[in-house]
Amino acid sequence: MYEGTFATIHGALIGGVFLNGLALRWGASTFDFGLLAAIPALFTASGVLSALIVARQGRRKPLTVITSVIGRSVFLVMVPFLLLGRRMPIAGLLAVVAGFNFLLVIAGNAWTSWMGDLVPGETRGSYFGLRNTLMSVTTMVFTFTVGYFLDGYKTDRGFAYVAALAVFAGIVAMVLLRLQPEPPGTVPEFSLRKPWTVPSAPALRTIVAVPLADAGFRRLIIFMGVWSLLAPLASPFYGVHLLKNLTNNSYTVLGGYIAASAASGIAFQWLWGRAIDRFGAKPVMFITLFCTGFLPLFWIFATPRFLLPVWMDAVGNGLFWAGAGLAWFSLLLGFAQGKQYRDAYFALFTAVTGVAGFVSSLIGGTIAQALNNFLWQVGPFRFTNFHIMFLLAGLGRFASLGLLRTVPDEKAAPVAEVLEGIVQFTLRQLDYGKDMVLESVTFLSRRVFPPRNGGQ
Repeated sequence: MYEGTFATIHGALIGGVFLNGLALRWGASTFDFGLLAAIPALFTASGVLSALIVARQGRRKPLTVITSVIGRSVFLVMVPFLLLGRRMPIAGLLAVVAGFNFLLVIAGNAWTSWMGDLVPGETRGSYFGLRNTLMSVTTMVFTFTVGYFLDGYKTDRGFAYVAALAVFAGIVAMVLLRLQPEPPGTVPEFSLRKPWTVPSAPALRTIVAVPLADAGFRRLIIFMGVWSLLAPLASPFYGVHLLKNLTNNSYTVLGGYIAASAASGIAFQWLWGRAIDRFGAKPVMFITLFCTGFLPLFWIFATPRFLLPVWMDAVGNGLFWAGAGLAWFSLLLGFAQGKQYRDAYFALFTAVTGVAGFVSSLIGGTIAQALNNFLWQVGPFRFTNFHIMFLLAGLGRFASLGLLRTVPDEKAAPVAEVLEGIVQFTLRQLDYGKDMVLESVTFLSRRVFPPRNGGQ
């Protein structure tokens, strides 16, 4: 959890506020923003390489530590440009982001397998709910702080300081990661007694064939592939639209939006973790993903003088994506639990969703660039190419959900039962809150207006 906190500091500092602001500052086009969003998705396919390396070496810790610290340090390349007040070519910025994502996917794939052996299955939902809550708190604090800092500094040096601090946080995360134990797990021929032993090297085809023979897992990656193709069509443009069209380049507002999303996730992360442990991952996944379909539609009605839909989306993002992320992570771990070449499950999952996400961002960037001059004025609302992308993203999320019904989950309770449990829990909390308020008012009133003559 400590390691995750510092890794999150790095991600928060170089995330949406930093990259979107820097890309706008260096003159990125609409299509460039599509590429910027597509690159992380493309390099998720490098998870297959991670699975091959782990299967051949028999260990996950060295690979995770080395690739994570190198990947998080590549942002130092931009610091000289920023300190000298010169623009790095957009191609250079894209190359830095590509190198970072290529190495972090390799690290993340091995780390996921490592954590699958480290965290007991029966408490996995609750544990990652707590861990993700701490990471959400960190995201909330640092994204708002970096937005406020960049608004106040107003120079390239501000971006340089943020990049340097992010790299420092990544180095601390690496030091903490080295202290984390790696238990013996399902990696072939793994041995604590002879860590120098190199197992026989299996072929890539052999590694990939194991998860592909699992019918349930195939259905999961088919669903997630379609979802990743349709759902993120507008993902490159939320932050750009907020900076460019709604707030006149206010990094503080963008940081506040991300922080509000993180705060909402904090409030509900543990609840979704408990729900997954009780009802199974699949029904929680369906409910949360269904609700995310409405979120892009909020942006259609936002104006510079009416940002309420943006804040509604921020709250909904934290609420529903917190549950969705936990649910598909738990579902994936469930399929890979105890299987040979379990790293290949994670690698194929990230590869399929990543390639689909890459294609989605390219399609979104191409459509948005082609409609760059589109403008439709209706009263106070000015509909642009971004609004078309928001509409397509919302419709795409609803259209892809039907495939989730084919994915097996032995622990899954009926969706109606989960909804009933959520409603009952909410009503209990409201009733508890009402009692607390009444008791507090009674207590304060007696302190301020004490009864006379022993009266009540």
